[in-house]
Amino acid sequence: MFERHFEICMMLIQSLYRRLQTGEQVEDVLFRSRGLEARVAEQVEELGRVGRLKRFLPPQLAELIVSQGDEKILESHRREIVVVFCDLRGYTAFTETAEPEEVFKFLREYHGALGPLVAQFEGTLDHFSGDGIMVFFNDPVPCPDPAERAVKMAMSMREAASRLITVWRRHGCELGFGAGIAQGYATLGQIGFSR
Repeated sequence: MFERHFEICMMLIQSLYRRLQTGEQVEDVLFRSRGLEARVAEQVEELGRVGRLKRFLPPQLAELIVSQGDEKILESHRREIVVVFCDLRGYTAFTETAEPEEVFKFLREYHGALGPLVAQFEGTLDHFSGDGIMVFFNDPVPCPDPAERAVKMAMSMREAASRLITVWRRHGCELGFGAGIAQGYATLGQIGFSR
């Protein structure tokens, strides 16, 4: 998306430059360049919004919110959701004896393996907290079969974590993986503050 916006901006700049060379009025060119500058600033702001939203929402949802220009989907509401909680068994004991750099390395591998599965199954990442991951389904955009998606994601996460755990055990680290799934009504919405 950004590449296409950049390409359009460059074409407009080249057009303005050609007009300057052909003797068109400088005021007209300056007026048009201010308009171009404003459009570029809007596009940069839009890209920033998408980036911020993608930290918390599936990429397709973040782009939907920005393209519609409407964040009502994030307002407080009540809906039935399915939540997946997962973590590493033995992680706390591991962190008490491991060096911080080693803990970070494990977390990067773990989050790197499991994080993409959230987007693949169109879940909403509530948060990563150390080894804990919380993902919910059926909000902010309703989805068909949220329980099935949650179970399939949890199974895929278990497989991905198993591969990591096998490698970690070869290095003397005894960790396991656990996941829990709950379904019920929740009150949801965006909270916090903006800077």
